Amino acid sequence: MTIHRQTPEQWIISDDTGISSKTIWAVMMGVDTDRSNVPLDCADFGRCYRLLKHMPEWTARLPEVAEKYPGWKPILREWDTLTFLHETEQCDKLNRLLSDLRKSDTPRQHDYRRTPQGQA
Repeated sequence: MTIHRQTPEQWIISDDTGISSKTIWAVMMGVDTDRSNVPLDCADFGRCYRLLKHMPEWTARLPEVAEKYPGWKPILREWDTLTFLHETEQCDKLNRLLSDLRKSDTPRQHDYRRTPQGQA
């Protein structure tokens, strides 16, 4: 997948936005928002993922999102796993992990990276 980099101003008026990705954008841009949320499913996470492909320097600043919106803490703790699941197109596992993370801020007991025998 090729990402043609956009500026933050170009991205916010694009059609590849959602509340969770706009939450990241707002924190990074220092803009208050009355609507915020964590990614709820594979499509939501994909929009966040692609936003950070446009602005890779924001990845290191993701803890700022969790500082402002504590519900992001478990999401950021598992960001690498979520990214792996997204990049390997394992949406069912990604959706289950996101659901689990929204329910609890405890460490995961299930290995979401493990793929079933015979699957890549």
